[in-house]
Amino acid sequence: MELNLNQFQAVSLEDIKSVNLMSRIDRKFVFSAKLLNPLLNDLMNFYHILEVNGKYIQLYETLYYDTINRFFFLQHHNRRVNRNKVRFRKYVDSGLVFLEIKLKNNKGKTIKNRMRVDKIPEILSNIEKKYIKENIGKNLCLVPQHRIDFNRITL
Repeated sequence: MELNLNQFQAVSLEDIKSVNLMSRIDRKFVFSAKLLNPLLNDLMNFYHILEVNGKYIQLYETLYYDTINRFFFLQHHNRRVNRNKVRFRKYVDSGLVFLEIKLKNNKGKTIKNRMRVDKIPEILSNIEKKYIKENIGKNLCLVPQHRIDFNRITL
């Protein structure tokens, strides 16, 4: 499917630094792919599109860490509030990699803390373990549990 993305006004990562995406309300929608172009056409006058290294569609590589018994996943699945996620995310087109710790609070708000790292590891370093403990408030034995790669358009 060819998307009409070049008709949006583009913004760079530098342009959106003032937008605080670390604390936000997330809304996700599911719809048929055939509705995507008409929807994008309707949004064109209200949003800019993120462009990274000449690309409007960015690739993300993510590795989620969890306990052996998948504590974080089960909290998510059971719709618990005040729950955490621990992941490493590589923003492929910009080359940036972060350890990200997300808290979803009881107000529906997502608060993300992150530290820059060189790569997505298969084993947590002591520095990463300390950062996780400081953000979550307890020592957890975390292991890689789920890897997902996807493409995203950011408006």
